Formats: sequence, C-alpha cells, structure tokens
Amino acid sequence: MKEFELIYQEYYLPVYNFLFRIANCNSHLAEELTQETFYQAFLSLHRFNGKCKISTWLCQIAKNCYFKHLRRSREIPMDFSLMADELFDEKTDIQADYEKKYLKETLRKAILALGRKYRNVFILRIYFECSFQEIGRLLNISEGAAKVIFYRGKEKLKAKF
Repeated sequence: MKEFELIYQEYYLPVYNFLFRIANCNSHLAEELTQETFYQAFLSLHRFNGKCKISTWLCQIAKNCYFKHLRRSREIPMDFSLMADELFDEKTDIQADYEKKYLKETLRKAILALGRKYRNVFILRIYFECSFQEIGRLLNISEGAAKVIFYRGKEKLKAKF
C-alpha cells in the first residue's frame, strides 16, 4: 500500500496533465479520469510485470479509461478547426463562419460513422498528434497497419465530402 502511495504521489501530475491535454482541457473530466486511472492501476498492480516504465503503464491505463469514456459518451472531443481552416479560405463574413461550423459538425459525424479502428487511429493521429509508430504500439498493430488504416479512413472521409 505504501508503494502505491509513492507511485500516486510521483505520477499523479503527469497522468493528470496527459488526460487534461487529451480531454480538450476539461479539468473536471481529466480529474475524474485520473482518479479512475489510479483506481484501475491499484486493482491491477499485481499484473505489472516491469517490462515498461510505470509512467508508460499508467498512461496506457489512462488512455484506456479515456477511450472507455468516449465509448460511453459517444463523443469525439477533437477540435476540427485546423481541418476547417485548411479547407476554406480565411473569410470574415457570416457565411464563412456558418460553413466552418457546418464542416466541423459534419466531420465529427463522419468520423463517428467510421469503424472503431479508423476512429481510434484518427483520434490518436489528429488529436493526440501521435506518430504512426506510437499508434501501432498503443493499438497493438504494426506501424504500417496504422498508416494504411489512416490512409483508408481519409479516403472514406474524402468520399463523403
């Protein structure tokens, strides 16, 4: 128990910061997911085999807690404004603002409609800015498979637009 207290004290802030970033700066959600992460870590501490750093193990648990939250809430918290800015010229009129809002919502719905493997790769690549190698490691697929899934997902989205 004392060991886990030390782990909690040392890794609380890094895990919270990780979750805060991926939860779109939602401090309440990050706090809730941080608590869930350490609860799950406590329950499965006996399964930690030492093949990776504790911080890596905790971030993997945090990521799983976050994805579980997304599945339950059926939301994608990505900010698609960067994608929208690339697709539209900078306009200052009301129509341009409406088009951007419409595009953001359409993209969100389109990504939700993609299969789970595409959606997970998109979230990790666009929102978390993970490399394909990191995506492969997190999703237990090869780097090449992550690239192919991302490319095919992009093609599916292009076809819808």
